[in-house]
Amino acid sequence: MEGPLVSTQWLADRLGDPNVVILEISIDPLDKADYRIGHIPGAHFVYWKDLLWHDTDREFPSPEVLAERLRALGVDNTTTIALVGDPLQFAAYAYWVMTMLGLEERGRLVDGGRRTWLAEQRPITTDIPEPSAGTLSPGSVDFGPRVGRDEIRAGLGSGVPLLIDMRSPEEYRGERVSPTWVAFDHGAERGGHIPGARNLFVDTLLTETGTLLPPD
Repeated sequence: MEGPLVSTQWLADRLGDPNVVILEISIDPLDKADYRIGHIPGAHFVYWKDLLWHDTDREFPSPEVLAERLRALGVDNTTTIALVGDPLQFAAYAYWVMTMLGLEERGRLVDGGRRTWLAEQRPITTDIPEPSAGTLSPGSVDFGPRVGRDEIRAGLGSGVPLLIDMRSPEEYRGERVSPTWVAFDHGAERGGHIPGARNLFVDTLLTETGTLLPPD
């Protein structure tokens, strides 16, 4: 059975497949995103907050709202959604949200995302695809894969749960509030990390071309 993590070759073999909708999930809004200078043929641009956040609250959208947003990108009840990260972790975030809003079976996380696609010199285009209206039905909520602020506070000092802070070492140490590759240092309101959290920078889990390291 096909798992949720797929390769760039898997995606290359499905370019033009009407049953596969490609979403490039970007850390930046469109006016700053690299999508404009070239992207995977057929890929739709998505700014991560526009797809995955509530309109006014720092919360996920409802299943109905997420389904509405995906329908606007051409997603049906039989569509496979190829999630391409720019960078990878933003597509992983999208897949995580989909698992909690009942759409896990629709999503495929493209290993390495945009970085790997470009490193392998696969085709890119500046053509913007025009999505057709989809018919996706909303999923159901399961917030089991997340913990909230109060649960974290209750466990401070106990080591349960084990907290892994995947930001850059500079952010973890409180020297910055955004990664070093962001020119303007802004984002979090305060520097530092949650007491007891251990730092495991996301980039240390990736190969030179941006794919996830082998499980071992």
